[in-house]
Amino acid sequence: MQRKILIVALLLLATVHCVRSLFYENVNLLSFERLEAGTENLPYQGRCLVIPLLRWAHSNPALNRAAATANLHNHAPDGHRYGPEPETPEKLISMAVGVLCLIGLGIVATLAGRVTGAKLWWLPWVMVLVFLYTGYAARTKQNFWHVFDLPAYFLFGLGTWFVLRRQWLPLLLLMPFAAANRETAIFLAALWLGAVWEEPNRWKTALQVLGLVAAWAPVRIVIWSWYRYNQTEVGGRIVDNLHELTSMRSWPQIASAFGFLLPILFLYRRDLSASSQRLFWAMMPCLAVILWYGVWLETRIFGEFFLLAALFLVEIIDKRLLRDAIGGPSCPAPSSSR
Repeated sequence: MQRKILIVALLLLATVHCVRSLFYENVNLLSFERLEAGTENLPYQGRCLVIPLLRWAHSNPALNRAAATANLHNHAPDGHRYGPEPETPEKLISMAVGVLCLIGLGIVATLAGRVTGAKLWWLPWVMVLVFLYTGYAARTKQNFWHVFDLPAYFLFGLGTWFVLRRQWLPLLLLMPFAAANRETAIFLAALWLGAVWEEPNRWKTALQVLGLVAAWAPVRIVIWSWYRYNQTEVGGRIVDNLHELTSMRSWPQIASAFGFLLPILFLYRRDLSASSQRLFWAMMPCLAVILWYGVWLETRIFGEFFLLAALFLVEIIDKRLLRDAIGGPSCPAPSSSR
């Protein structure tokens, strides 16, 4: 019991450190004033689940005093400012929500690890933190943070857990909230399809997927109708991304997605169980969409799949270590023929 308490305490400390690093090593790209007024560019304005919270924080006297006090203490004697940007009530509430969301994601990772049979209960949480820190906090270019990211990771992670447990109704109820926070919630429908692909009743599967889409679409349509006249940055960025690849200085940060371990998942995907392989392949078209619309240097764009990738990697590690422990034949080295 003492060992478990120690591990939980370390995980909580690591989680808080990861969130604080994310907010203090990066800068806020968006204008809180424009977000709260409803005039920020799309797609950012359309990720509006947290906007009422920002408006509340802006007018909250306690948070305004806390931000003013923090700004006073964030200066060295010579006047130099600690950190890249001043504190605001919105940033403080964003950090608080971020800590709660990342702790929630860690708990979900632990529970999901039990579903997938992880031998070390704490390893999925650790891997999520590794992915998040490497792909979001430790960046040299495009070092921006967004208020809706950590809530998106938590909501999507919770949805992933429902997918793993084949709990369609909770997933359906979650979908409108996840959709209001970010449009990428639709990828949960793709994961559900991958999870139940082997079910004999294809009509039931089709209706379940359509139900998830039906829970997502009205929310996004309403949000679009609210902000349809806002300026937009939505569009494919593949040309700019390919141009970025011509600079070797961009390679380390682009490769840092999923903690530099995504190629390992490809190489050792045969070690995954049949159900995990179906989820792995269901994730691929979602990543393709992200690669088309997202800026590759902003490796935070893959955050919805940090949990799933962490579970895959833990499963691969468990199987490899189990083979070594029982002295069985090792899996042949990955080859290009795969």
